[in-house]
Order: sequence, then structure tokens, then C-alpha cells
Amino acid sequence: MLTYVRGKYGHDHVAQVCTFGTLAARAAVKDAGKGFGIPFSDMNEFAKLIPGKPGITLKEALEESTEFRKAYEEDEKYTKVINSALRLE
Repeated sequence: MLTYVRGKYGHDHVAQVCTFGTLAARAAVKDAGKGFGIPFSDMNEFAKLIPGKPGITLKEALEESTEFRKAYEEDEKYTKVINSALRLE
């Protein structure tokens, strides 16, 4: 694609743009759960344990929500999901 655009408009008229994005805590948890094959409905319910505060991170959620932390500590399935989601986030 870049070769075509450079050929058509000239290399001095083409630039590449890069963006970086991050996943919100709930999205990271849902995506990690999908990777482990956990049903979407289960991950939706689990993600609701994350406080709805804008910009909250998973580390903050583990500190603020006792239910979320309890699920992390007691259920091996959710431990794997959250550890993966922390890397995604």
C-alpha cells in the first residue's frame, strides 16, 4: 500500500502515522477471557466486579474491590485471566 501511495503522490508527500492505544480494565479482562475460551456471559459478569470509575486500572481494581480481589485470589481461572489482562492493559 505504501509503495503504491508513494508512487502515486511522491515520497515527499507521504508519511506514516503511528498511534498507541491502551485497553481499559474491563476490555482487557474480557479479551483475556476470550483467549482462554471462557464464555462471554461469564466474563461480562466478572468484569462487572471492576469498579466503574473512569480510567481505573486492574491494579487499582484489585485494591478497591474486595469481590474482584477475592475472585482473583480464590479462582485459578480468574487468576490466569487477570494476570493476562494485566499484560494486555
